Amino acid sequence: MRCVAHTLQLAVIDSLKDPSITKLLDRVRCLVRKLRNQTYLYLIKKENLNMPILDCLTRWHSTLDMLERINYLKSFVQNMSANDSKLRKFCLNNFEWNQIEIISNVLLPAKICTKKLQSEQLTLTDFYGAWIGCKIQTKKITASFAQKLLQCMKNRELHIMNNKALISAVFLDPRYKIILTEEQSITAINHLINLWIHIKILEKENESTIFTDDNFENSDNLSEISSNLNSNDDIEEFLKSQDLTELGDQSSLILSSSQKSTISTRIESLIKSYHIEQKRIGYKTNILKFWKSMEHVHPELYELATVVFSVPGTQVSVERLFSGLKFILSPYRTNITAHNLEDQLIVRTNRKFENKEKKKYVLLIMN
Repeated sequence: MRCVAHTLQLAVIDSLKDPSITKLLDRVRCLVRKLRNQTYLYLIKKENLNMPILDCLTRWHSTLDMLERINYLKSFVQNMSANDSKLRKFCLNNFEWNQIEIISNVLLPAKICTKKLQSEQLTLTDFYGAWIGCKIQTKKITASFAQKLLQCMKNRELHIMNNKALISAVFLDPRYKIILTEEQSITAINHLINLWIHIKILEKENESTIFTDDNFENSDNLSEISSNLNSNDDIEEFLKSQDLTELGDQSSLILSSSQKSTISTRIESLIKSYHIEQKRIGYKTNILKFWKSMEHVHPELYELATVVFSVPGTQVSVERLFSGLKFILSPYRTNITAHNLEDQLIVRTNRKFENKEKKKYVLLIMN
């Protein structure tokens, strides 16, 4: 699954590659660099204004921050350039100031959507709802740059909507499943059927593994007999290899073709019944709570939903781990073992969840 936050970032970067936009951004960067010298910073602080921001080319969000901040300093720049010939060379004309304001307004919905995509409990369809909201808000803006950004988002959306996991999640979400085409719905149904069969195969494998482990635990004499066997015995080694082959053949036949057909037919009927009978619900509904309420009504579909909605839509949590790693694996702790490093990183990452549980417990006692 592609990181949806990164996909949105790529769509915005695509829109900013327009030659006229690139030229304007270069002009703004030159102006910001000029304002960030000691003389102008002193005057800005004296006026109790915020400092100008210089963007980072790998983060489009910083480009928007730069545009918003320079637009905030517009009056200061114009007043200073009236009496300063050096600053006047970097000052922008009225058309460029208007373009900065338009670009900032167009990128604002994408900024809000990016903030939503940084949530920790974000399901695939929550992302899809945020993505749709971003497109709707961008479409409302009557500007050529807004239409260009909208087209870039649609082009990037084609890549993520080809993912069967995402289509299946949208299909199991009554808030958004009406958006799917008939072909996409069929793809989702087939994917969910295959997923259900795979779940049942894993359940059978776990049962057989537990049964085998119990047999070995209860057979003390078997271990004693095996220990007396010569490890260099060619016949014994041959029999062991045959035994492993038989186990492999048996594991592949955990579910026969008739069993798979029966399971497939039943889950297909349940999915299609859900598709026909389930009505649309409000888009503000928590989809995880919705399926939790359906646990006893549709237990099979609930089990499918728990798997489908567990797929992460972004890599934000992984990036947070990378950021937190530098506080643990410092230059003074280079000899820490991999096991201890992993344990400390888990504790650091889940510490806030423990705090949340403590707050809930305190509130429960107070009530």
